[in-house]
Amino acid sequence: YKGQEEFLVNVQDTKIFFRCAGEGSPPVIMHHGWQGNSLDFSWIQAEVSKTTRTCSFDRPGYGHSVKFGKLPRTSEQIAIETEAGLAALGFTDDVIFVGHSFAGFNMRKFNDLFPGRIKGMVMVDTVNPNNTDECDNPDEDADVDLSLYEIGKVLSDTGIMRLFELFGLIGAVTGATAELPEEVQKEYNQHLNRPGFYQTIIEERTVWGKSCASFPRTGPGSILDFPLTVVIPEKGIFEDDLSLGQEQADLSPNGKFVLQQGDDSFHTNAIFQEKYAKIVIQETLEIIEIVRNTTNVTSG
Repeated sequence: YKGQEEFLVNVQDTKIFFRCAGEGSPPVIMHHGWQGNSLDFSWIQAEVSKTTRTCSFDRPGYGHSVKFGKLPRTSEQIAIETEAGLAALGFTDDVIFVGHSFAGFNMRKFNDLFPGRIKGMVMVDTVNPNNTDECDNPDEDADVDLSLYEIGKVLSDTGIMRLFELFGLIGAVTGATAELPEEVQKEYNQHLNRPGFYQTIIEERTVWGKSCASFPRTGPGSILDFPLTVVIPEKGIFEDDLSLGQEQADLSPNGKFVLQQGDDSFHTNAIFQEKYAKIVIQETLEIIEIVRNTTNVTSG
């Protein structure tokens, strides 16, 4: 999109790739979910950057970022890396976070470790500790079937995934990428065969319980002291019980719940499909306006 700038930032034992665009305050930082990358926010960043400075980024092991080293892929480690990356780009003050899926844990952990930095947040179909059984056994690695990703790792390491890409088969397999802007689809599919991609998926999922258990269960009372909007797709991860998504709005006294309705309102489509991305864009712009009115910052 117009005006995009790219940065590869040294952070601890890795390098983190950022896509930034726009001017103004407060800056909006976009956090992708498990298996994703910065292009997840293609529709959203292109529009929000017309209003303020925006940056999306690839967590280590995803997209253009360098594979992580020996450090654990917990939300705490991810939050530390995120803060260091933002600091390297000059973002040391107030920010707004927008995140999808697993990013819910990572954004909340950032707030725990760096209180006062986040001034507003949009959570899009983000994971909820209240319905994640692994939170109850944080010292045990996740007992989930990751065999598909193990196979993907072998295919990627041996170059077979590259052949899939050359013959246009990756897009056919992933499907959802076809909902993104046409100009980013090829790059997105290329990320799916990069070294370390599948290993990163496995490592993050294996310590999922440790990340989840670091948060209190949502209950009476608020723990986030900034405006929060929770956007939940009707057919997303809370399809069987939308209240588990809705209750996350109670994390803030200024919490708001928005439901994306439609037969194709799936977890990924919540940000990949333009019509649903527009809802996230609108809610993000509202948070920006609230923060500007509260903190006396301006668009430029």
